[in-house]
Amino acid sequence: MRSGEWVELIIYAGSTLLFSVSLIWASWRATRLQPMRAELAKLGTDWGTREHGLLVTPADTHVEVRASYNQNDQLTSVDLSWPIQVGTTLGLGPKGLRAPPFITGDERFDAEVHTVATDDLIARAVLDEAGRRAIRKAVATGARFAEHRWQLALDGRHDDLAAVIAAIDKGFAATTPPATASDVRRRATASVTLDPDPDVRLAALEVLIRRQLAPPALLKEAERALQPAIRLAAATARGEAGRPTLQKLLRQGSATWRLRAAGALIALDPGDDLAAIEDVLLASLGDERFVTTAARHLAEVGTPRVLADLAAAAEGPGKAEIQRALAAIRARVDPAMAGALTLADPAGGALSVAQPVGAGQVSVTDR
Repeated sequence: MRSGEWVELIIYAGSTLLFSVSLIWASWRATRLQPMRAELAKLGTDWGTREHGLLVTPADTHVEVRASYNQNDQLTSVDLSWPIQVGTTLGLGPKGLRAPPFITGDERFDAEVHTVATDDLIARAVLDEAGRRAIRKAVATGARFAEHRWQLALDGRHDDLAAVIAAIDKGFAATTPPATASDVRRRATASVTLDPDPDVRLAALEVLIRRQLAPPALLKEAERALQPAIRLAAATARGEAGRPTLQKLLRQGSATWRLRAAGALIALDPGDDLAAIEDVLLASLGDERFVTTAARHLAEVGTPRVLADLAAAAEGPGKAEIQRALAAIRARVDPAMAGALTLADPAGGALSVAQPVGAGQVSVTDR
């Protein structure tokens, strides 16, 4: 046989094989799905037509049921769709969706559910502890919340269809959107104080702060939280009223939280805390994790008193950032004042900064 005939034979054989496989697959799928259709009928599905039915669940939810058939009259799909819930602004499904995930802070939930949110405040209001638990179980059945509704494509692996539907019903109840804007704020605020997961509480607080919706009383209460991250966020949001909490973190926190408190005080206004801030920043230069941040802060607010220690650290980690900090601090020093001293009282030896004739000179006041 010529090469062209061989190619035609291979193509024909491949097409025949694919066709056979597709027939076997369709037959196997129909065999798996047919019991599902029968089970739906037992659960009370009213099949108005062969393709369309309506199931009223024990929770009184009206679920649309659709069945599809191929040209050989084999059942190819059975899909369940819960009522549309406009306003939830969420997408929920198994891990692996392409859209960037919305992180709730609940480690287990975030590991099992891919969440997409277009409004972080509404998401915080909906995804409270009970809501996350119900949604996680609903997604575990294979269901997705997309296009404003829960949907499930049956594939024959659901052994207890009644339990599956009940789990999605609870997920449906959890994703019911808040009725009013005040309800959204109330539920999101409740997450800050009532959620058992501290990471969720922090995330909810940060959303309220960013949206400028955190009540003053909530911020004041959050300053007393056990978690330093929550205390820092609340104190920072309170501005000058939160300075005592920031000062306490600066003095008593771990290395991480001392550095973060220093940054918050710099953003607020160092004021009388500048020397303490500089000491924390200098101490942070010895840790590779913090040296870049500390050097950048020193470049912003450092005074000549830190130059010697900063220069001594310049050969260690973060050399480039430390060199930039040194240059920034030196640039802030008035060259005319560099080293200028006046011996105001020769007898007492008192020194004071004066207006010298030239930089670096020492002038003695005549008496």
